[in-house]
Amino acid sequence: MTASMPSRIAPDSPRNQRARVLQAVFSWLYGPLAWLHEPAGRILFGAAWHGRRLALLDRSAEQHGPLLDIGCGDGRLLCAAQHGRERAIGLEPSGAAALRAHRSGAHVVRALAQRMPFKHESFAVIVCSYPGPWIADPQVWDEIARVARPGASVIILLGGTYERGRFAWLRRLMVRVAYGAVPKDGARFTLPELGNATVTGAFVSLPDQWGAAQYWQGTAVASGRLVRPS
Repeated sequence: MTASMPSRIAPDSPRNQRARVLQAVFSWLYGPLAWLHEPAGRILFGAAWHGRRLALLDRSAEQHGPLLDIGCGDGRLLCAAQHGRERAIGLEPSGAAALRAHRSGAHVVRALAQRMPFKHESFAVIVCSYPGPWIADPQVWDEIARVARPGASVIILLGGTYERGRFAWLRRLMVRVAYGAVPKDGARFTLPELGNATVTGAFVSLPDQWGAAQYWQGTAVASGRLVRPS
């Protein structure tokens, strides 16, 4: 889930303070409290938590070939992606989450997104759902460019709005408290700088049964054969 952010933010602004708190929360949910990540997502986002992830797969269905799910968590999206694809692999830094994904039958590699243990041009589709602030790290995008095949689809599910459904008003309130105001038109996000010179795309806001899902969708326009630092 994301929120809008002006181009200039004072260092001590409430929004900047919120970002620091969220960074700490994410570090716990992807670390010692990784077992809470999925339950927390279901409580905060309800049926949209997994429903929008399945819709993410639908958006990538036309692109055939190996799929990489970055930050795959307990592997729910990955297990769904394995049906009908020659290969679907998850990348997950949390040992606890990776273990749960393995137990569910998913193929998961434990590693950081900043240093993916895959060969150049390995994947035709790269997806990621509900990422933490790390998704804005340029090193992550260098790695995405490196492992993506030319023409590969890259789709990031950032979150969405909550206008319909049970407890929609409560979910809007919780999201606003956690992330700040969410734009209905999807024009601006907390993470405005995604992609790089070889993976280009744009933010997309698509209506769904809960409100509007917010994505960043792009394409690897050229080979990203970057030299990884030693």
